[in-house]
Amino acid sequence: MIEMAKKTFIALLAVMFLFSRSMDVYGQTIQTRFGKNRVQYHDDFNNWWMYETDHFAVYWYGKGRNIVKAVIQLAELDHHEIQQFLGHTMNEKIRIIVYLDHSDYSQTNIAYLENE
Repeated sequence: MIEMAKKTFIALLAVMFLFSRSMDVYGQTIQTRFGKNRVQYHDDFNNWWMYETDHFAVYWYGKGRNIVKAVIQLAELDHHEIQQFLGHTMNEKIRIIVYLDHSDYSQTNIAYLENE
């Protein structure tokens, strides 16, 4: 009886160890970088537009005009409150880049930084 409990305990520890290690391996794949030049699957990135307000410069492409209108309204509405919260006044316009979805953001080379 004691031998069976000991085997069950060891098996349970082995399973727990395997599951805990798989989470570490999964976490490392998220940070994998494959290079500076990412593949772009459509031509929408060829046509970028910019809209400037008193405090922001907002860039967008493709069919993002309606989204940009909402982004500009929210940004201007909260600008003063955010500056008060941070205790800092921006001297330059804040640049905002609007992507239509996450896959488009994944294709961009704009924000790629390499540790040199």
